[in-house]
Amino acid sequence: MTQADRIDVLANISYRDFLIEICGYDPQVADFYQTSTAGYFGVGIDTCSALDARANYNPGFDGMDLGEGVPKENSPSGRLALTDPDYYIYHFPDGNAGVARHLVHSLIPGAWADVPPGLDFAAGTAPAADPLMIALNASSVDYGRLDQPDNAVRIRLNSTVIRIAHDGPPESAESVTLTYASGGQLNTVTAGHVVAACWHRVIPYLTSEIGADQIAALNDQQKVPLIYTNVQLRNWRALDELKIDGVRARGNYWSGYEIDFPVSMGAYRFAQTPDDPVVLHLSKVVVEPGLPPRQQALAGKRKLVALTFEEMERSIRELLAKSLAATSFDPATDIEAITCNRWSHGYAYEYMYRWDAFWPDGPLPVEAARQGWGRVAIANSDSGAYAYAHSAIDQATRAVRDLIGAPDGAPAFAPFPGPPREMLGL
Repeated sequence: MTQADRIDVLANISYRDFLIEICGYDPQVADFYQTSTAGYFGVGIDTCSALDARANYNPGFDGMDLGEGVPKENSPSGRLALTDPDYYIYHFPDGNAGVARHLVHSLIPGAWADVPPGLDFAAGTAPAADPLMIALNASSVDYGRLDQPDNAVRIRLNSTVIRIAHDGPPESAESVTLTYASGGQLNTVTAGHVVAACWHRVIPYLTSEIGADQIAALNDQQKVPLIYTNVQLRNWRALDELKIDGVRARGNYWSGYEIDFPVSMGAYRFAQTPDDPVVLHLSKVVVEPGLPPRQQALAGKRKLVALTFEEMERSIRELLAKSLAATSFDPATDIEAITCNRWSHGYAYEYMYRWDAFWPDGPLPVEAARQGWGRVAIANSDSGAYAYAHSAIDQATRAVRDLIGAPDGAPAFAPFPGPPREMLGL
């Protein structure tokens, strides 16, 4: 085949079928890799294209001469994986909460009682030594300072918006009234402009001002449900005895477990010896293999509703007991805590070539879904059809430009990550 022919075949076949039908491997090989793409793409290899699996660094493609470029048929995550210069290990000790901490500090510096005023990023300083990063990581926000009348920016927690309505016809109204629930009561607040940053499927329930076509586009987003679980161990001697940092568990409810990447920042220190306590990370992308991806996610949500903590705890203890059976590990004494975070409305749905005939040439449902009306704009990761924080930030930038207009000379908004569209022939 030509290089273009090979790319076309890989874009139109699942990685599972690639392994079994093209490579001729035993189906048990495919079973071993079944969940390998789920953590990044939100689907297993029965649904993920072989082309995107290649971007996930799954094996089988090194001898194919697929070129150095990024095929346009790759999904947004596939494009990013092939072009991102940064390793995945870089993160705050508290995960994405560290991003939120820095955003709040920028908006309301006085919310941090024990962070010195004026403390900012030190240019050229490594993150592990940056004074602001260290200070924010080691301190707690004073929630009472978030919603003060004198603040330039006010953050009102535990206040769920249930209605968005212009004060008059949307095309000519000069304000918008929001109704929100807080403390068992309904309250209202009036704004000059509004950015609705929530799950797309919620928006039609918040307003009667948008049409049926936009509602249908908003409903195209079917969130991928997840469970993120942390297991605190009294020590990690058992893993040290086996000289491993994690386990892949084929056929288990959980795809496996792993010790987090070693991140130390200021006074926060990662475990230094096997005698120190450590946290294991387990994840579960709750989908139903064999169905198209949107139906997989919907079926997963239904499963998640019926799942009990007792069932999750039992499966965790069984997995650790079996995988560490040849060591000194004792689940009765070595497991100190288990926290399971159900994320029923997790990843934004990401377009994939095999399932979405409009990708990548368009028109894309997300382009119709995120259209603002009157003084309201829409921003969230859903409006980028892409689950990650940088997509949400890009969409926030686009939403503000939609409201106030992009200034002259502003760079064009890039709707998806990776190389410029012209490099991809889009």
